[in-house]
Amino acid sequence: LIKEVADSASISEAQARSFLSALVRRGKEENYSIQAYPLIPLFGERIVFLPSAILYGNWPMIQQRLIAKKISDIRDRRQTKRVRTVFEKRNFRHLESDIVIKDHEEKPLTDLDVVIVSNDFKEVLVLQLKSFIAEDSLLKTEKADDHIADALRQCTVATLNLNSVRHAIQSKMNLVLHPDWKLRQLIIVEHSAGIGSHSGEYPVVSIAWLESEVGSKEIYQTIEEIWRAGLELPDAADFFNSIEPSFSLLCNQGLFLEQKFAIYGYSSPHSS
Repeated sequence: LIKEVADSASISEAQARSFLSALVRRGKEENYSIQAYPLIPLFGERIVFLPSAILYGNWPMIQQRLIAKKISDIRDRRQTKRVRTVFEKRNFRHLESDIVIKDHEEKPLTDLDVVIVSNDFKEVLVLQLKSFIAEDSLLKTEKADDHIADALRQCTVATLNLNSVRHAIQSKMNLVLHPDWKLRQLIIVEHSAGIGSHSGEYPVVSIAWLESEVGSKEIYQTIEEIWRAGLELPDAADFFNSIEPSFSLLCNQGLFLEQKFAIYGYSSPHSS
């Protein structure tokens, strides 16, 4: 198959192998249609191809989705590098990305985007990177809320499975955590965390805050201090409550799904 693809497309066999490998469904592509990953692996180095992938495929749409995923992957790698650089500059020596947490049956529970272990192995900081989208519409704002909700779910799963977290970190990073180690978790966003209310146990902070406060200042020396600084950031809901007399809240339970919007009123100095 590799040779046939290479010959028909006038590319090298190495390129053909890479191309075919990208089309194989390996269990992590459940959210994508069969057209995007039409090759299903079998035993004995054999694969199955479903003809319906061509007969019922919307190929222009598939191309756009694959391009969007590629761009998303590039953005994720760029932001992961930015976050890791912050802690590398602060001389945290034990860092790792994409650690998968599994249960006792080796089934995936969740993943940890970036993991930082203190140099004394007593503290672990997990950063879940989410919501790297430009929120220029209500739909994208709701998508940002969904991203944060997913991050909160990941944080909760990690908290409820500390033994699995410890095992995964120790195995992937080749170290031994202190018997009394502590887990701290932050959710990192690019610009905004939507307009939903979030858990106080898992602070949501921007990547710009992380770079300016943690990367450029020496006031935070430990993982706990970094986590607590995120925890003590002022909350937007508190701000709106403090200036409530200045605006009225419009609550539409239909179109806006019970979300509240601040409606400001302005008066002209020339009005009677």
